[in-house]
Amino acid sequence: MATRMSVASVLAASACGSQTDVERGRLWTLFDIADIATAAEGKGSFVRGEDFPHGLATTAFIESTDNVDMPFKLHGGHGFMEGAVVNYVSTEIWQNFDHVWAQPMYRAIDADGKPLDDAAVAEPWVFGVGPKSAFYSPFWEEYGFVLPDGVDVTTVLDARTVLTLANATGGLRRLGRRITSIEPATVGRFAESPETNYFDDTAAWYGEGGRRYLDFGPGRFDTDAGGVVAEYPLFKFVTREDGDVVPIDGFPTVLGTRAPFSATPSTLPAGGATMIAEDIPFGGLWRMYQVELPRNSLTLMADGQISYAGSAGTFVLNSQGAVESVGPSYIHRTNLLISCPVLRVGDREFDPPSPPKPMPVQ
Repeated sequence: MATRMSVASVLAASACGSQTDVERGRLWTLFDIADIATAAEGKGSFVRGEDFPHGLATTAFIESTDNVDMPFKLHGGHGFMEGAVVNYVSTEIWQNFDHVWAQPMYRAIDADGKPLDDAAVAEPWVFGVGPKSAFYSPFWEEYGFVLPDGVDVTTVLDARTVLTLANATGGLRRLGRRITSIEPATVGRFAESPETNYFDDTAAWYGEGGRRYLDFGPGRFDTDAGGVVAEYPLFKFVTREDGDVVPIDGFPTVLGTRAPFSATPSTLPAGGATMIAEDIPFGGLWRMYQVELPRNSLTLMADGQISYAGSAGTFVLNSQGAVESVGPSYIHRTNLLISCPVLRVGDREFDPPSPPKPMPVQ
């Protein structure tokens, strides 16, 4: 079973605030990324370190808008998975973390175990961990608690109150898993169709008042017995400039479906058209791998795919197997884990259920 970070490591991760501190673990949330982008007038960089000496651009996560009240929106990323086009967004990134853990999130339910569905009730979601914690992640184990008669659900805003009520009403009931990112008021929805319906811009609660969140719906991640979220490889093409590694602008990523260089076959059919969201355990947490090939051997084709001219011939790098076939000496595992909720693969969209009722943002 995976070993958790030491108390000292957790405290260091929480206290680390420098963009250039690469020795200790560091979680970067949308709050951090928006602050950096604001200070740099929309074009900052962060996670500078051994893997990316110049860092990654904030524009890979959020883009500037013309709305002064909401100056950023999520950046829509694209790539390929088993030959199919993939659309996703990037929300959090962990630097020098070995693992990411799922956390508890709570919702009030009725006696039959169903979430409250009363137009007169503005139901808060109670998140067990907030974004200021080094243990925060957008990967949640969702639990229900029965609301006693006479208790106003809008007063149940923290995990301690939830657990007290649950202990008095039969305990918690597991409802499933969700990918949901808590986000600042300066970041809005992804503006382009069809992804715009994937986000519910409402209030998230974790004890200190209203917070907005972006809900990406159920599942698409798995955990081990210790709550560690399973990671999958995300291959990013890079080149060298003045001896330093930098991402190749405009090149798509390739998202994997299994452990790197494993003999395990993909669970996703070629082209991805028949994929069912509920049947796959991936689509949320990714380990970034750099793919460094001679720049003059790579061509971005008209359909957005990457053509590679190597010693064995020319072929398209649009799947994990194709990327790994260039050889492990060209592929480098980085110290970066990144949350990239997948919105669409091929012609299959990930449709979340009906959104929760909105609450006021404070």
